[in-house]
Amino acid sequence: PVYPDQFFKGLGETFGLMRSGIKPYASCRGAHSATDSALKLRAKIGNHESIEKIRIRCSKANFRTLGNIDPNTRLAAQMSLPYCTASSFVFGSCSLEDFEEPRFSDPTLRWFLNRITIVEDESLAGETPAIVEVSLNSGELLSDQTMVALGDPNNQMSAQQIEEKFLLLASRSLDSASAEKLRDAVFEIDRVGSVTNILEILK
Repeated sequence: PVYPDQFFKGLGETFGLMRSGIKPYASCRGAHSATDSALKLRAKIGNHESIEKIRIRCSKANFRTLGNIDPNTRLAAQMSLPYCTASSFVFGSCSLEDFEEPRFSDPTLRWFLNRITIVEDESLAGETPAIVEVSLNSGELLSDQTMVALGDPNNQMSAQQIEEKFLLLASRSLDSASAEKLRDAVFEIDRVGSVTNILEILK
């Protein structure tokens, strides 16, 4: 059946754009929950050298598609839960540069990958949830669970986080002053007058 009235339900009141997701990390979306948990645990632990081993619990889908423990290309690393988790603990980030040299072949990162195992958890469904369990050299056990990854419409990035991501990516092509100028122009796009003024910054 067709319900024409549904086409206009919430028109002018509910905006789908506000339900958009933004990826905070330069990896497969399925790896983001584990990355969130890894970064939170890193903040608690501090020195990654105190970690004896790590176990990542994830859904059946992620276990099958993101379990590569020894990725040898950038794309393979971006699709690897263990690599993204290792990068989060070793470098404290999961950005584009973490999938490029010299970090891609960093001996510490590669050594750390050998301490990570990934297991299927039947209680976790879909591609979002993950549990990261850390065993320290001291014998202490820590864990963190992320059910909805940062950047999901139900766990949105803050304006500051979005701005920081923009500047990080823009700085790969523009100097910092131009990147900030472009940011300001986009923020004031309703008053910029002409899109030509924005394009001039990109030259």
